Amino acid sequence: MSSRIDIDDDVLERAFAAVRDDEPSAAQTKAATQRVAAALRDEANAPRSAGPVADYAALVPDYLADRLPAAQRQLFEAELRSSASLRRSVAGGSRPQRPRVQRTPSPRRGLRAGSRLRTWRGRWTWAAAAAALATVAILLALPGIAIDQTKLAQLAAADGALYHVAEAGIKPLAAGAWIDGGQRLRTAKDATAVLTLQDGSEVEVGRGTQLSLSRQRSGSRIQVDRGRIIVQAAQQGAGSLHVATDELLVAVQGTIFGVSHGTQGSRVAVVEGEVEVRAGRTQTRLQAGGQFASRNAADSSLESAVGWSRHAGRYIAALREYAHLKRHGAGLLATTSRHSTRLLDLSPSGTFAYLAVPNAPAAMANAVETLRRLRARLGADTPAQPIASLETALPCLREVGEHLGAETVLTLAVAGAERAAALLSLAGVRPGAAAPLRDALIDCATTLAPDELPIVLVDAPAEAQPNQLSIWLREDLLAASTSPAVLAELETHLAGTANPFASGELRARLAEFYATGASYLGGIDFRVGEFHAAGAGIESAVAEWQTTAERSSLAAVLQLTEGTNEAPFRLDRPAPIGALDFFSAEADLAAAAVVDVDALLAATLGEFAAAEELRAVGGLDFLDDLAAALGGEFAIGIDGPLLPTPSWLAIAEVYDDAGLNQALRTLAQRINEVAALRGDDTSASWSRDDGGRYPVYRLAIARDGGGDWSMRYAILNGYLVAAPSPQLIERARRTYQSGADLTTTAEFRELLPAQADLGFSAMAYVRYADGLLAVLPTDGLDDRQREAIDKLRELVGPVFAGVYAEPDHVRLALNAAGAVTPMELAILASAGLLGDGVPSPQYEGEDGA
Repeated sequence: MSSRIDIDDDVLERAFAAVRDDEPSAAQTKAATQRVAAALRDEANAPRSAGPVADYAALVPDYLADRLPAAQRQLFEAELRSSASLRRSVAGGSRPQRPRVQRTPSPRRGLRAGSRLRTWRGRWTWAAAAAALATVAILLALPGIAIDQTKLAQLAAADGALYHVAEAGIKPLAAGAWIDGGQRLRTAKDATAVLTLQDGSEVEVGRGTQLSLSRQRSGSRIQVDRGRIIVQAAQQGAGSLHVATDELLVAVQGTIFGVSHGTQGSRVAVVEGEVEVRAGRTQTRLQAGGQFASRNAADSSLESAVGWSRHAGRYIAALREYAHLKRHGAGLLATTSRHSTRLLDLSPSGTFAYLAVPNAPAAMANAVETLRRLRARLGADTPAQPIASLETALPCLREVGEHLGAETVLTLAVAGAERAAALLSLAGVRPGAAAPLRDALIDCATTLAPDELPIVLVDAPAEAQPNQLSIWLREDLLAASTSPAVLAELETHLAGTANPFASGELRARLAEFYATGASYLGGIDFRVGEFHAAGAGIESAVAEWQTTAERSSLAAVLQLTEGTNEAPFRLDRPAPIGALDFFSAEADLAAAAVVDVDALLAATLGEFAAAEELRAVGGLDFLDDLAAALGGEFAIGIDGPLLPTPSWLAIAEVYDDAGLNQALRTLAQRINEVAALRGDDTSASWSRDDGGRYPVYRLAIARDGGGDWSMRYAILNGYLVAAPSPQLIERARRTYQSGADLTTTAEFRELLPAQADLGFSAMAYVRYADGLLAVLPTDGLDDRQREAIDKLRELVGPVFAGVYAEPDHVRLALNAAGAVTPMELAILASAGLLGDGVPSPQYEGEDGA
């Protein structure tokens, strides 16, 4: 519904006449003339810019053609009265006269003049209010009314390199450099920086962080593409400082807080003051000590969130003081575990391998049933031999499982004078179930016991004998072992004797998984016995597997000996990997890592570097230049058809465009020089094509007898983008610019593990159904096998694997979606479901084009 205010022409004419008759004095006229002359001089001397006047000038044609809405026309005419340049723009054209509207004579003509003037004044007040509201709306809606974006911040300090990244290239910034709005900034993998905003706020920028700044009417805005920052926000007055990621917006007036963003999500942590976090339709206020995490970004300790800062000591002291006050007022929150560590703490002192599963007999019976149903879904008509042999044990396994507790534990320990490995099985017993469990065990011993290993129930460990499986059943515990010494030790631990294993490293690692709720849990201590050599620098390994009807997850922690991560692993600490932003949502395979560049180059060019002829032609001097030109991020994957030629895509972070090109050109030259000394036909070439919107380079190697290889690459937004063809490079560029890349898809994000880190040291993502299984040839397969492959494609989902490296340990995470997981695929293959002789996919060789 709208309302209209009618103003009689006679009323307006009388009002204008009254204004004309009320002439100002000579002094007033002189003062006004001086003010106008000064304003004109100021405008004439002012520098011209493409600011608001230019935006109004763009509206001149519509104004002269009388096409502007009424409210917008009023705003234009107000600017016209105050801007000489706008009047000059209008002077060149003639505005058509609007037709005069003939109005019906007003019945109020008989009113007194004073009444008519009061009526006009009331209506004019409403018209002025409506015009003011319209002015505000137009100011917000007019396109291009620009806000000055120059000199938003200054680079106060940098430990390492801070780069200005653009599609055309990457340029390092010097201390003191001014930063304009819209500039994309990126710190090197081992660099930090400090920015000072014009309002006095300080922004600490962590390593491997990419961000940009902008000035808005409501205040400054920091856009964090990836990485982490800590902001000491100055008091903002009427405005507010905003920090944004692609998932949330943080608004502050004056406080200290950190924002982190990576592939796994975003996190906000408050040190002092209060912030407002908006994520989608939710709005949260956080005070000191509070955190907010999106998606799979699990909470981390606040100390770790600010520990990298140069003010870490002060921040952590403030957080600890806050935590002390919180504990004093509310008490500590207790953490409960889904599984008790009682059975873990009863493991033998020499335990070097540990496995815990939920009620092993029942789980085994359920696994057999699941595998049988799965085979039926895939079209198998007869049970495989392993399943057929287990079916006879199902009734016994189910009956025993009905009386056991929630968990069954299997341990391997060194025991006795010979330090031989001994097996111990532990399980809880349901209250009141000891008697029926004993009967079920007797039945199982009769049915399942092999001739070479008798199963004997004993009333005490002293009755146990070698060369038999002795089962000791108490009211609340079942223990079984082939070693009498292990059962005897267990009896002492139940009596209260201290257990050395309970204070060991392996127990501590396993207990961490129990604290969050364990499912299928296992661990190995590689420092015990013969496992020490097999560990290869790994002290212990602990892994947990969880599974549901549509998903399975594997989490593992490898505890490393000192220096291990500096030698064979060569992985940097977790960081957001921007190289993944070039892979489209349709990518079937993507793998990425943050690595030691020198180690990667040595491994990649190891065979070539060992050539004796290389020293004769200049050696590896170019490798230093190549290492200096590259950052720490690398990614490779399949982003397009897999056949006939794989649509591979390789990405590498670049710090020096010219240095990289020169190093690759020298590499091609060295290959040719070594080939000449050897007398073979291998040749390499490097060339540049400037025909498109950006340079595309080609590096090719031709070998005698075939096996040619080539790649095209371009350097875009601080990354080397390599592919078999320029078309794939352009597709990757458009994906990066659009922001709709692989990491933004729901399918990818749903598989990300809940980790405190927002990036990875390494990761891999595979879509089996649309990738590998889609190209399996069906020639030579019978109808049942072809149908099985088709159904597998429907049942198998994508898989994500992540690696998180620290100096003393490495964490692994694997999540698989779908009714059939990779682990179940291995079981199916071992059960002979798909048969032998399935041909491998065939790929066409590259022709160098």
